Amino acid sequence: TQTLNNTRYVECATKSAVFSFWMPGNNELQPQERFIFCSSLFHFLFSYITISHDSFGQSLVWFVIPLGLVYFAEYFINQGLMELLFFRNFFLSHAAQYRWYQTLYQVGVFVSRSSLCCLKIRKLWIFSFLQVLNAIFLVFAVRFQFLPSAWLMFGIIFYEGLLGGAAYVNTFYFISKETEDRYREFAMAMASVGDSLGIALAGCVAFPVHHYFCSF
Repeated sequence: TQTLNNTRYVECATKSAVFSFWMPGNNELQPQERFIFCSSLFHFLFSYITISHDSFGQSLVWFVIPLGLVYFAEYFINQGLMELLFFRNFFLSHAAQYRWYQTLYQVGVFVSRSSLCCLKIRKLWIFSFLQVLNAIFLVFAVRFQFLPSAWLMFGIIFYEGLLGGAAYVNTFYFISKETEDRYREFAMAMASVGDSLGIALAGCVAFPVHHYFCSF
């Protein structure tokens, strides 16, 4: 459908728009790309507004917002904080620590996305709350450098991946189970745009925050 195509345009174009905003020059969006992004976003918002007053639209909000918050906090950590959380008196170099952070994050995501057959959690806001709390904790950890060891940081990053993967798989599972057939495809697309917007906004916030911490 046209609405589904628009949401896919937004999902891809939003990420490009963020990087072109912060990194002008070769990465700047062309006029045609800007038009596609703006028009797709307009159609996406219009499609959402037209359904937001019925029970389907109201119920969908409680899927999209928690997932977007989880991904905002998650990618804020990954893009703005993770590189700054390194330990000098450790047998791994700075680059090696970062690679292990990324590896353990992906392992956590894989484990939690594979856990649906064992555990299903309908209260998606729990993941949002815990991931935002995780991001706030790591902001203070970067600022005050109070974490004693990289081993503890490895556990935190693995935990971050668990939360993100669990939020993703449970969101789409319950959307597929609780949405009417005629709305299901649109609801899936809406949720995917929600997490993409969370990632894009996290990138916007991560640039100045990372620059701020590097200025010390």
